[in-house]
Amino acid sequence: MPKTQHLLRDEQGNITHVREVSADGRRSELFIADNSIPAVLFNDRKGERIEVADHRPDGVTRAYEADNSLSGRVWNEGKGEEKSSPQPPYQRPEPTPEPPPQDDSDDELSDEACERIAEIMVDAMREAREEAEDERNRQICLEARLARERRTAEAIANTVQEKRESDSDFQARLNATKATGLTIEPVNKHEGYTEYQHRLKATVESGLPIPPQEKHEGFIEYEHRLAATVESGLLIQPIEKHEGYIEYEHRLAATIKSRLHVQPIAKHEGYIEYEHRLAATIKSGLLVPPIEKNEGYTDYEARLKATIISRTLVSPKSDCESSSDYDARIKAIIERHTPKAIISRSENTSTVQTQTPQTSSSCFIATAVYGDVNALEVCVLRNFRDNVLMQNGLGRQFVKFYYSGAGERAANFIKKHTPSAIPLIKKGLDYLVRTYHR
Repeated sequence: MPKTQHLLRDEQGNITHVREVSADGRRSELFIADNSIPAVLFNDRKGERIEVADHRPDGVTRAYEADNSLSGRVWNEGKGEEKSSPQPPYQRPEPTPEPPPQDDSDDELSDEACERIAEIMVDAMREAREEAEDERNRQICLEARLARERRTAEAIANTVQEKRESDSDFQARLNATKATGLTIEPVNKHEGYTEYQHRLKATVESGLPIPPQEKHEGFIEYEHRLAATVESGLLIQPIEKHEGYIEYEHRLAATIKSRLHVQPIAKHEGYIEYEHRLAATIKSGLLVPPIEKNEGYTDYEARLKATIISRTLVSPKSDCESSSDYDARIKAIIERHTPKAIISRSENTSTVQTQTPQTSSSCFIATAVYGDVNALEVCVLRNFRDNVLMQNGLGRQFVKFYYSGAGERAANFIKKHTPSAIPLIKKGLDYLVRTYHR
């Protein structure tokens, strides 16, 4: 029968005795521990047997001096002379209750358990993706910070005080270099202290190496250029000598709205053509070039219209192209990018009505998200509506439902009740704009 073995230790933790108890708990044998290597390998430290004990069910224990002789083993199972001082009653260990048998009759999981397991797996996958994305973002930020630190160190090493530069101006330039990591030009001879300080401030705010004030550039034009650079994030060209103040201000406004390097008014370009070019740049989101020297006003206006509708830069009329061919080319571009019809069915009758859509209709949700009906993203989304959604039946149904009042109500609800959802909606719209604008 299998036996249970107990190791007895002294106060220092050394093994001194080994006690083996039978499976039924009625008999035990005590051995002097043999700590030699063979004993450890073959009999688990059991050395000479010194005691044999019988444990009766009534709790009385009788201990005997172990008789290790051959006759003792044969006649009395190794029990020798009974000890004069009996051992304390042996407490039989309580049997460990066996676990109840599992019912394997129904191994199939319930629908609720399956749904819960699926939810746990989806949550785990989402958390893993978020952790991976956070780790990737941290790595990108770390690389950007290291690159910025290297660039800043190189810029500081290249920053040397000029002879005409005072200590305060050099210290201000050095501080701006440390903040931006850019090599900043020192103060010019014709540049005043106020203009220089404003340039350093705009450089820090925009992160762009703004050039100093030009000799022909007035203080107001210079200040407006700095403000437009900070707002648009673009290095704006100073006012040209032939450029008027109004044309310059309109160019700055168009640069801010379109986020494009709008060219100054050309010497051969009239004021009306210039203003129409700025409007076309804002509406199309493209850098529209000035009118050609040999291009007529009517041809130029037709080209701007085709550029706005198609969201592509239309080439001007060539020398070998006749007026009829040019008009046909412009007309084909406009027709190709203009939705043919919005097909709507009445609820009471099956009459099919056609309605030419207004390509400049407001995109309510996009306008609420970007805050400007003429924003570049809104123009791209409007172009997506005209050139993609309106070209198939499902898209036309969506546009009809959207402009039946649902889009305007959704935009008002977002602005009034859930403004916190605007960044999330903007993120999705930005992805659509980037994908379509390619």
